[in-house]
Amino acid sequence: MEWNNGKEWAIFQHQQAELRKTYLAAGMSEEQIKRLYEFDLEVYRGTRREALHTQHLNVSSFDDSDDGLDKSPLYKRFLEKIAVTDKHWETGRFDWIEQIERKELYRAVRALSDSDKELLTELLILGLSQTEIARRRGVNKATVTKWMNRLKKYFRKFF
Repeated sequence: MEWNNGKEWAIFQHQQAELRKTYLAAGMSEEQIKRLYEFDLEVYRGTRREALHTQHLNVSSFDDSDDGLDKSPLYKRFLEKIAVTDKHWETGRFDWIEQIERKELYRAVRALSDSDKELLTELLILGLSQTEIARRRGVNKATVTKWMNRLKKYFRKFF
């Protein structure tokens, strides 16, 4: 933001003169007008501080085009804080397993077949019901229930 102090001060003083006339016409006392002026002066000073101490990136988009952003020290310094990268698409189907903190459970899940890991992913991560899983896999709901009971029995051995 650019700031021309002489110009902005003249605008502020003109506005204050107009406000003073309005306040006097409304019957306000000199003390009240003075307090309002002091408040407006603090707002003016805050606006000036912001203008003088804020450097904008002037970024219209964050694509890879040559728009000079690589030369901006602010852009380089704060890119990680102002940008969000969705890495969900970069992960594998079973990367949720790596988030398991209990060693026994981690080992047990890692030892499962891909079919069983997929079943757990559909149940726990995607939140699908047995009916939805059966429909997706083209089997009966009873078959999915059987698979789930087998997994329960498997995990009981570890806990």
